[in-house]
Amino acid sequence: MIERAVITTTGTVLQISNASETLPATAPHKPSKTLEEVEREYITAVSEATGWKIEGPDGAAKILGSTPARCARACKSWGFKIRRPGPRHGRGEEAAVSLG
Repeated sequence: MIERAVITTTGTVLQISNASETLPATAPHKPSKTLEEVEREYITAVSEATGWKIEGPDGAAKILGSTPARCARACKSWGFKIRRPGPRHGRGEEAAVSLG
């Protein structure tokens, strides 16, 4: 509505026409996914992009603004596998998430 008013107004005073004329008459959008589904998809996409690396400056936790432990718990609860640094030269190995 405001964008349209900015485009159509002539002069220096913003003129807004009848608001009911400019608002869409459609029904409210019904969400198709739950918050949990959206969160899972986003965490999955970020984890895949990092090669399932959770920790470190280029890990999923850093990108998500979360802690490695929280990301690992989420992955574990969904049955995902993550990359954990190996004992030598930082080579990663696939392992089921384990927190303790």
